[in-house]
Amino acid sequence: MSQFLSLEAAGGYQLPYLGFVEANIVFPRGFPQNSWCEDSGYFPVLVVEDTSYNSRVSLLIGTNILKCQKIALREQYGDRFLQKVEIPVCLQMALKSLALQEKDLKRSNGV
Repeated sequence: MSQFLSLEAAGGYQLPYLGFVEANIVFPRGFPQNSWCEDSGYFPVLVVEDTSYNSRVSLLIGTNILKCQKIALREQYGDRFLQKVEIPVCLQMALKSLALQEKDLKRSNGV
């Protein structure tokens, strides 16, 4: 199945997976609901082999989902949405990491 879609993880490593399912992902209160990504909260979620790490982590949310949420939050609450919406710390860190990644990409591309 991994030959169907090649996925790259942090650091450029290949991300092995067994398959995927579509899951309806609902974000915490304060997040825009069903107004992003073509009116659907359904996203592909990878099925991976059991490891000591993923036995403790029930779901890894891809940047495709986080980027959609970031866009929707910015549209609804403005550029300073992290100061206006109560968001769990783990999601705050993920959204901040995305922002840093985008800045680095722009800088490396000369933008």
